[in-house]
Amino acid sequence: MRRKLDARYFKKEVDVPKNSFQAFRLSLKLTQEQLGEKCGLPRGLVSMYEAEKTYPTLNRWLRMKEVAAQNGIELSDTLFEDMMRVKAKRIEDKLPAKIQKAKEKMEALIASKKERIELLRESLETHVKRLESSNST
Repeated sequence: MRRKLDARYFKKEVDVPKNSFQAFRLSLKLTQEQLGEKCGLPRGLVSMYEAEKTYPTLNRWLRMKEVAAQNGIELSDTLFEDMMRVKAKRIEDKLPAKIQKAKEKMEALIASKKERIELLRESLETHVKRLESSNST
């Protein structure tokens, strides 16, 4: 019986790095796991940094630099600055959609409050008329 080979074990290394963090790792000729070990990071986090799914905080970056230096690797602050520029750009790109969504929610909330106010006004007018009619009798 032949076993199927799992394709994930045969991933080809990328020729063109996606970002400066991946370029840095590739320049060192390290796997994600190896870089993670040398920087005090789990392999999954290295992968997420390369995929730009998350970014290191300043405190994590400083810890990474310290651990990397102990392992003979110099992490340049320029690398961190590049990552922060990408993060800022992603946030900036998402802002118009987020602002529009917030505006729509606010408009819906205002409309529902106006409806509620109108219902309360009508109810109040009905009660006032009832009171006036009961007082006049």
